[in-house]
Amino acid sequence: MGSERQVKLFRRVLIFYIVYTGSNFLWAMGESRTIPFCIPANYVLNCLIFASVSIMMYCWFAYCVATIHRDDNYSMRLRIASMIPMFISIFMSIASMWTHHLFYVTSYNYYLNGRLYGVKMMLDYFYVVVATIYALWSAYRAENHRQRMICLNMAWFVFVPIGTVFLNYLVPEEPAMESVAFFSILWIFLNMQDMRVYNDALTGMNNRRRLDEYIGDRIETIPKLGPFYVFLVDINDFKQINDTRGHASGDRALVMVSQAMKKSSGQWGGFAARFGGDEFVLICDARKGDPQVIISSIRKDLDEILREDTEMADWGMSISVGYTEVTSPDEDGRHILTRADRMLYEEKNAFHGGRRR
Repeated sequence: MGSERQVKLFRRVLIFYIVYTGSNFLWAMGESRTIPFCIPANYVLNCLIFASVSIMMYCWFAYCVATIHRDDNYSMRLRIASMIPMFISIFMSIASMWTHHLFYVTSYNYYLNGRLYGVKMMLDYFYVVVATIYALWSAYRAENHRQRMICLNMAWFVFVPIGTVFLNYLVPEEPAMESVAFFSILWIFLNMQDMRVYNDALTGMNNRRRLDEYIGDRIETIPKLGPFYVFLVDINDFKQINDTRGHASGDRALVMVSQAMKKSSGQWGGFAARFGGDEFVLICDARKGDPQVIISSIRKDLDEILREDTEMADWGMSISVGYTEVTSPDEDGRHILTRADRMLYEEKNAFHGGRRR
């Protein structure tokens, strides 16, 4: 599914969906007098139903943000601000047990909407609407097809409010929201599992499988799009980072380099992937620029990212880069990477030789 935060948020969406569905089922059984149902129980269940929907919608919004821009660090102030509609909605749900502004139960133990019911729905659907707009905007600005598909997949959840209104109009007595939300969550989960096949869990980059497919596709387009460069990037002394600072620091180093690779990919209109271990690949059209200029750009992007982290800035972390130009549609992907790896090997030797001197 992705990062640890993404997994936690998606799990919370599922948990509060289950709470909402279970509470709604019990309420429906009580409302139909299938099970014994007192007025206080009616109030408590409705309060639980409304509150669980609010939390589920917020968790969905947070999951969208974490999935689309998983490398961003959001301040605590911004996170708290994004929770305000949820807190207001939960407060309205609890307070309505006494104020009856959101809902109330008649003396005959029947539920009725209160005058602020529409406001509550607006607060909840606010998260879905904002997440959808954010996802569509991010899809428009996406640097590659895969990222665009991830963003469009996030926008699918907007059919929860749309489908709920539509089904309530057609079959007003049926539990519309449960059905629509279930199929939306299932659809998104299956799509995310499918995209996970091409995703590196740690860095969020394309993985080796996606890289092999992309190179094969790009070779076929050489007659139309022209030659392209393949850059192979390796972190210098990565083993030493793991051995002296721990594997958690090694993971941080990999994420930092992946951010630089993504930034360079966007700048040069290329394709970036994690090749394996501490090696990364950048592919871009030969007409985009001189290879040495692109290599300098990658190093510059990494230096800028490292300077933002006061601890890692002192590590003196650097990279070696090898590259090759692909000019013929008859070339083989493995041979291309082997050529780039030979140059990378020479760069690594030069780095270690220069340091010894």
